[in-house]
Amino acid sequence: MRATEIYELKRLCEALARSGNRQYKSQLRYVYDLLEKAPRLRAILELLKASTSDFDADEWFQQKIVNARQTCHEWPESETQKLRLLLRIIEVCSTTEQALPTNVGRLLISGNNLNEWAQAFTDHIVMPLVDYLLSRLGTDSEILHHLERMRRQIELFEQQNLYEAFGKNTAKGEELYDQRVREFLFAEGVDYPFSQPASAAGKADVVAGLDGDDPLVCEIKLYDSKVHDTAYLRKGAAQAIRYAHDYGKNCAYLIVFNLSDERLHLPSDEPAEFRPPRLHVEGVTIFLVAVQAKPVPSASRDTRRQVRTISREQLVLTTKDPVDTK
Repeated sequence: MRATEIYELKRLCEALARSGNRQYKSQLRYVYDLLEKAPRLRAILELLKASTSDFDADEWFQQKIVNARQTCHEWPESETQKLRLLLRIIEVCSTTEQALPTNVGRLLISGNNLNEWAQAFTDHIVMPLVDYLLSRLGTDSEILHHLERMRRQIELFEQQNLYEAFGKNTAKGEELYDQRVREFLFAEGVDYPFSQPASAAGKADVVAGLDGDDPLVCEIKLYDSKVHDTAYLRKGAAQAIRYAHDYGKNCAYLIVFNLSDERLHLPSDEPAEFRPPRLHVEGVTIFLVAVQAKPVPSASRDTRRQVRTISREQLVLTTKDPVDTK
């Protein structure tokens, strides 16, 4: 529950502020572990990383902080880049033995002892990122967490009923699953006042929060390996990217409802531990969420079930490919 995550984050930060130099690095690791493991916090940070995919946090850290002669006076030009840098500093200082938080803290203040430098790290590195996380809880920055919960709920509890409804009117099948996504996001507090609003590229399946500062662009496609094949998914990815450009977003979502007997393995531009898979295309990070919509035996019970691996080249349009916005 969100309240538990907030309490735990605040508790660990208070312990960090009291820890002093000798215990500081260990306590910082506890904070970082929570950021990595708490689903809601991790979802917010995944979006932060995606929105700053063109920013080299490691290079900035090395050139502007590690190599600073006396003090660090400069931060990146945008707040999101600064937050991405803070996250990277916390990650390095908590997981790399040679990286000491106090060495960073001494560059931030004019203090002259290790405990003051540790406190400076808390004040100037940890707390700005924590404040950002707390401000984003309860907003659509949690969308990755919401979509993962939606996937699990449909696969565990609603799969059969939705599939039977789909079978009764396959021509309206995409609308059926589209409506379920809308209902779920609305119940999670993601408001969207317009139904398929028009953009320069066409009509997005779900564009949430257009009356606010952070609209959500989400495209929904079916996959059955026959009529709705990889070419159809490629069209959906292209649409999502175009809608993101139209609405000035650097993130978009493609939800694939798998109606085939195959298990889908979608491509990713990031290591396998980054979930869900995502592609970086034309300045947009598109997150790929596959939902098993057809009832099939679990992988553990049906080892003969084929895996359909979709490559990046099959999903991303080339400059020669036409774009269908219908």
